[in-house]
Amino acid sequence: MVPSGERYEGSEVFKKMERTDPDYFKAYNQLMRGFMAESFFLYDLVQNYLVHQGKISKKEPLYIAFTHNEIYQARKGFLLRMEDGITKKDGIYYIDFNRDILDDNPAKAGSYTQVLPEEIGRIILSQLSGKVNQIVPKEHYFCTQTDRA
Repeated sequence: MVPSGERYEGSEVFKKMERTDPDYFKAYNQLMRGFMAESFFLYDLVQNYLVHQGKISKKEPLYIAFTHNEIYQARKGFLLRMEDGITKKDGIYYIDFNRDILDDNPAKAGSYTQVLPEEIGRIILSQLSGKVNQIVPKEHYFCTQTDRA
């Protein structure tokens, strides 16, 4: 999702990134492969588990906001512009990425290939623990990929 350019009750409103957006296919091609795709799959499995356990009423997609903020982090609660108006997503997590991250070298330290799985891990940990309202990690979660033997 991307900022819609509007504000509602003092908060920024996001909208779905359209296929016509110049960064849509760049984001899709870079984020939906390798370990990042596996992280999305793990997030979906956790959503299934939480629905089955009655912890949440329905699955939510993993939202990623491409903004001009300089900090890449998981956040909770946002407003989403839909066809029928603005929807409040108060308890829903999203990952805030600077739009320029799509142009980064994926092999660079701190690139999206490292940041995205880490932030997904924080969201999963928060959802499974049921105790975290704001993601300010005392423990630092990270994912590691090793070679396959």
